[in-house]
Formats: sequence, structure tokens, C-alpha cells
Amino acid sequence: MVGFQFRESFEFMVRFKEPYPSVFGVVASAVHYLFFVMPFNTFALFYVIVCHHAKQIIEILGNSMSVIKCNVNLDALLATHNRMVKMVERIDSELSAHVFFCIVFNSVAVYGFISSFIHANYQSTSRYRHLMTCFCVTSLSSFFAMTLAASFVNEALAQIATRARSMQAENIHSKMSLQIFQFCTSHQANLTVWNIVTIKRGVFINTLGVIFTYVLLIDSLDHSK
Repeated sequence: MVGFQFRESFEFMVRFKEPYPSVFGVVASAVHYLFFVMPFNTFALFYVIVCHHAKQIIEILGNSMSVIKCNVNLDALLATHNRMVKMVERIDSELSAHVFFCIVFNSVAVYGFISSFIHANYQSTSRYRHLMTCFCVTSLSSFFAMTLAASFVNEALAQIATRARSMQAENIHSKMSLQIFQFCTSHQANLTVWNIVTIKRGVFINTLGVIFTYVLLIDSLDHSK
């Protein structure tokens, strides 16, 4: 019933502003953008920038490992890796919950988009359908950028572990240090969706499928009563 009430209130707003397109329509559109769209899109942009910065730091470590020599200071390399892991863990602990709420926000956008085309008797205005289409495309695009940026960070961390396993040592001392480094890199941190699932490239498609499934289920329950 929450989705039904959301749809009815949104449709009422669109119909109510028809006689006042120059005043109420502009105000309602501005309020909708400022309080529904812009906060999530702003967070999506912030999350993408943070992930891009983290990916660059990880790639610097990976490039230093690709030109590694036998006399490399593995202790310093391990300390750099540990700081990098702590950085990723802090990003995940502070922002992963917001990623989950973005999924909930996208579910509302997809619900309004599907309902605006399936139930023409409820959503009769073309302005409402156009608004919900833009709302859905904008929110899904920002979420796609978030998942793609986070997946690049996780892939860069996986490459660090792969390169560490391919490294070789020439003496006993460096061999022991290398084994410690390889052990630490094998237990890597990952960016997640509220510690529920690790963000990979396929997360967007999987999440979108789950959203569509539950949206259709909730929509059918709303109109079966």
C-alpha cells in the first residue's frame, strides 16, 4: 500500500498543478528535484569520485609491484598495502549503507516508471509519465556509475593479490617477508552494499532484476485488492 499511496499523491500533485503551470508547476518540480533527485545524485557523484581516487592509489601500488626487484623493501610495501586496505574498509564502513538506500530509492523510481505505463487509468497525464521516465533514467544511471566505480576498486585490489602471488624471492629472508606479504594480500577488503554483497560488475544487472521482480509483485498486490 505504500507504493499505491506514493503513486496517488504524485498523480494528485501533477493534476493539481495543471491550472497553475507557471507557479505551482515550477515550485513542485523544483521541490521534487531538490528533495528527491539531487541528494541521491550528489551522493552518487561523491561516491564515484571517492572510488576513482581509491582506484588510483591502488594502481600506484600495483605499478610499483610490476617493476619490483629482488632488493625491494617488502616491509614498506606491506605497510603501504595495509594503509590502502584500511582506506577501503573505512570507505565501505561509512558509505555502504548509503549505497543500500540508493537501491531503495531506485526501487521507488522503477515502481513509478512501471506503474505509469501499466495502469493508464491511474496515471492519465503524459506529464506524469514523462516525469517518472526522467526520474527512473536519472536514478538508474547514477546507480550504474556507482556500482561500476566500486567494481573497479575491487578489481584493482584483486590484481594486487594476483601480482603478489607471482612474485618470487631470491634468499631466505626475502622469502619469509614475501610469504607474509602474499598472505596479507590474499585477505583483501572489498566495497559492499551494506556488508550484504560485494560490488562487482554484474551487481547492477542482478539488482535491477530483483527490483523489477519485487516492483511487479508489489504492484500486482496493490491492484488485486
